[in-house]
Amino acid sequence: MVKRNENNLTANQQKFADYYLANGCNATKAYMSTYPKASAETAAVNGCKFLKNNYVHDYIEKRQLELQEKTQVTQEYCIMNLKEVTERCLQHKPVMEFNKMTGKYESTGEYQFDSIGANKALELLGKTLGIYVDKVDNPSGAGTALLDSILKQLGGVTDDGDNT
Repeated sequence: MVKRNENNLTANQQKFADYYLANGCNATKAYMSTYPKASAETAAVNGCKFLKNNYVHDYIEKRQLELQEKTQVTQEYCIMNLKEVTERCLQHKPVMEFNKMTGKYESTGEYQFDSIGANKALELLGKTLGIYVDKVDNPSGAGTALLDSILKQLGGVTDDGDNT
């Protein structure tokens, strides 16, 4: 019989869930940390399986809520602050130059803004709100033949881009 803890998780499920929370919610990395000899492909598949396990899912959700309550960092907090960062970065700030004659900083007549900060904040906002999604590589092509056959049956587009 497999030994389970108070969260009804095995030792490896517990490790996976804790690694998952610690590394930015990356299931593949969490699985590879739990099982160092696993290949990236195996880790991707089994990481998803772990996340579908009700006990693992419930534990992760519980820990995330605890962290939100403890830190007071919620999705709303992040969105509002990213919005503020974006607005600040997009403000036009005068370029100041020290005038040795007057001993004061004076505007040069040029303006600047923080485009890098604004772009990063907008990117994070977009990802948080689901506007942008990360591209998922599938180098093995797993599942594409099945998808192509389904699309063909439905009269959709095949992998060569032709309508059938």
